[in-house]
Order: sequence, then C-alpha cells, then structure tokens
Amino acid sequence: MKIAIFSYTMDRKAMGTALYTRELIKNILDLKNQDDEIFLIHRERNDDPLYKQVNEIFLPKINLPRFSYFLSEAIFLWKTRKDFEVIHYPQESIYPLFWLSKAKIVLTVHSAMEGWQKFSYLRRRWWLVYWTLKLFHKRISSIIAISNSTKKSIQRFFAVPDDKIHVIYQGVDQSFFKEIKKEEARKLMNSKYGLPVPYILNGSRIDPHKNVQRLIRAYAILKKRHNGTVPKLIIGAKHWPAENRAVENLINDLNLKTEIFSTPYIASEDMPQLYAGAEMFVFPSLHEGFGLPIIESMAAGTPVITSNVFSMPEISGNAAMLVDPYDVQSIASAMEKILNDPSCVSDLVSRGSLLARTFDWRKTAEETILVYSSL
Repeated sequence: MKIAIFSYTMDRKAMGTALYTRELIKNILDLKNQDDEIFLIHRERNDDPLYKQVNEIFLPKINLPRFSYFLSEAIFLWKTRKDFEVIHYPQESIYPLFWLSKAKIVLTVHSAMEGWQKFSYLRRRWWLVYWTLKLFHKRISSIIAISNSTKKSIQRFFAVPDDKIHVIYQGVDQSFFKEIKKEEARKLMNSKYGLPVPYILNGSRIDPHKNVQRLIRAYAILKKRHNGTVPKLIIGAKHWPAENRAVENLINDLNLKTEIFSTPYIASEDMPQLYAGAEMFVFPSLHEGFGLPIIESMAAGTPVITSNVFSMPEISGNAAMLVDPYDVQSIASAMEKILNDPSCVSDLVSRGSLLARTFDWRKTAEETILVYSSL
C-alpha cells in the first residue's frame, strides 16, 4: 500500500491529537509490511526523527493573507490525486477537499459532536466538522472513532452506516507510563518544577469544558471539611483567556491563592512522575472523546476521579470513582473519600493498573492498519 498521513498535527506539543498522531505513526512504522510505503504530509520542516524514516512531503507554500492553508491543501490533493491508495486525516478539523483525490479517505474523529456544539469557543471548529461530515461523509471511506461514545455521537448527527465507523481506542506507552514510588516522584516534581507536595492533580488546560471552576469550588468545600489540612491543588496551564480570568477571579474570591497552582511546562519524559506523585487525579470534564489522562494516571498508579458523562465511564470502566461533573458536592465527596479511605485507594490503584494494560498504542496501530487494508 501507499499510505499518506497528514502529520502536521503532531508538529505541535505532544498532547491530545498531536500525541495520538505521533504515537499512531510511530507504531505503524514498526508494524508496516516491507512493501508498504508511508508518506507524511506537513507544512514546515521539523526535526522529529520520525520524518527521517518515511517519505516526507511538504504542502506547497501559498503566500496569501487568507485561505493559504486551504489552497495549499487543494493544490496538493489535486496534483497527487492518483499517487496514494489511502489518505488518513488523524484529526477531524479538516477542509472538505478530500474529494479531489482518488485515494480512499480515512478520518479519525476525536470528540463528541454535542460537546463542540455546546461551547461557543469550539463552535467554529464544530461548524467545519459538521458541514464536512454532513455534506461529504459519503466520500469518506472509513471513520475511526476513538470511543463508542464518539461513534454514537457521529451517528446521532449524520447518516453514516455502522460498518463505516471503526472504534479504535487510544493507548498508553506501557514501557513509559508505569507505577513509580510516590515519594520519588514527588521529590522530582518538587526539586525540578517547584510543585508543592503532597498535591491533588487535575492538569487539564483551563478551557470551559474542562470544568476547572467547579473543581475549585469542590476543593474549597474539601478544605473547609478538613480545617485546611489538605494537599495543594494543581490545575492545568492557562489556555482560553476568558476562562483564565474567570478561574483567577474565583481563586481570589475563595481565598485560595496559596492553595492552587497552575502546572508549569512539564517535560514529556517527566509526565509519569507528575501523575505518580499525585494523591489522586481529578478529571471532572464536561465532555471528552476519550480522556487519555485517565488511563495515563492509572498506569502511573494513581487513583482517578472522573465524570459519569460521554466517554469517561466507558474508558475508566470500574477502575475510577465516577461523579456528576455538574455537582460540586459530588466532586468534593469523592476527593474526601480518597483522602480518608486507604482501602478505596488500594482498590482503585489495583483496578486501574489492570485496566491501563489493555490500552496500548501498538494495538491502536494494528487495528488502524486493518482499516487501511480493508479499503
């Protein structure tokens, strides 16, 4: 097969869809048949070593104030329309241009449509995806959904046949994310990054759908119940300006400036220690297509609290405490349970460790290659 993958997603920081794209490509290269050819398509030269293992293609540069990316991709697809058997878009934010190519088109969808529709800051992206799938889904040969929740969401909005959507879970690098002694992890986090220890970890970017404000209110309740003697709370990096301001104002109003810290940049190689050093990982997101940090935390031996909506119950199985993300008291009570009940912690860690082993990037790549082959 001649397989082209739009890889510019992985040229960003290794989180979310960037991490998915890189891990998928890395494992596909390990598994591909000798006669298969992989082409990675992106916009700018990059020092990622994966590009040295494949046929690297740059999209043509178009210097226009607007629509340069759109025209660049259109020209590329037209010029190479007969060159590939399969073209894979590993992220759903795409222009509806793939009909210009004669290749079979594979699209990975990461998020539930309802979530994008609900939050105004995601709506521009939602409209692009919505109309692309609404008008052109018949030109897409296969859709990869990263959870059953995402698959059901796609089918609620679009008349996509069941056999065209393949549920393929994301993975965890089993050799990288593993249980680490908590004290060793905390020592590294404190000495290298200045994080206070002990700590409760959230780690989500400060976006509206990550539900950080309710988490902070729940933390304030927890602190009051324990007369102030609770671990510090580590929230994610600033991202969405309006939400950043709202979170800062809430922290000030609740007098928690010395209790809540924003995550500094953590090097990729230290992420397992960040998870392992936490008393618990609290992830009360309002919507997720998958929720990879849930599995990463479990692999690092940390108990998890997450939401009972969208994909999160599906991904966490019986290995996490599930809460109503809209109920602040529910979040606070779950955190209190973990702080006060060692047997609950032991049970969650044991279940989480077993569950995390079932999510593997190699398996993700194997199942994706089967999709390519079936086309």
